[in-house]
Amino acid sequence: MKTIRSITKVFAPSFAVLLVWAQSAYALTGGTGIDVLNGEINLQTPVLASSGGTGTGTPTDDSVLVGNASSGWTVTTIPDCDDTSQNDALQYTSSNGGFSCRQIAATGGGVNGKIAFASNTKIDDSDSFVYIGANGVVTATEAEAQVPFAAATFENIYCYISSDDSVTVKLGKGTCGDSFTYAHSVSISSSQTGSNTTGSTSLTAGQCLSMRVNSALLSGSVFLSCTMERTA
Repeated sequence: MKTIRSITKVFAPSFAVLLVWAQSAYALTGGTGIDVLNGEINLQTPVLASSGGTGTGTPTDDSVLVGNASSGWTVTTIPDCDDTSQNDALQYTSSNGGFSCRQIAATGGGVNGKIAFASNTKIDDSDSFVYIGANGVVTATEAEAQVPFAAATFENIYCYISSDDSVTVKLGKGTCGDSFTYAHSVSISSSQTGSNTTGSTSLTAGQCLSMRVNSALLSGSVFLSCTMERTA
């Protein structure tokens, strides 16, 4: 509420103009769902999305607003995707505007997909064995290269080495943190290439996978590349 009682302006010593406004109230239009009266803003509860609001009430725990062109904003709950042994990821489905948890392989490889376990990876001859993880780690400590996967089967390993040294590359699996059994092997000789298209390594959900190279047989530093196929 605003009141201007009087304004007096003197134009000459003998002439004056007196302007007087009576006390009054005024209202402004704030748009649909929003009223402004006597300087006070009143909001419709809740303010519609078409008026710049959300159209929703008090938020719930672990929820976000998802926009929809026809219905405005929708409060959508985010699921708890924290099972690290399964490499859970948060997945959004645009067709229904919902979130869900999805198990993925650590390298992002899916069923019937090829995975580059080593890609021109440098291997030194300073240790008896070198372990390679699907996350790109190259280390002499086995546990550091162990990466958890969802249930999967790996076959058809192909490897290339940058020298004519004879080495063996083996794929191992087991409980994360334990010593693995390495049975799925590829022998590389002077041809610099090797493959195994008959063996397989199958993991149950949450088991870890890593690759081992008997680097002690190398005559120096080399570069190794290996791919395998996830068939299930």
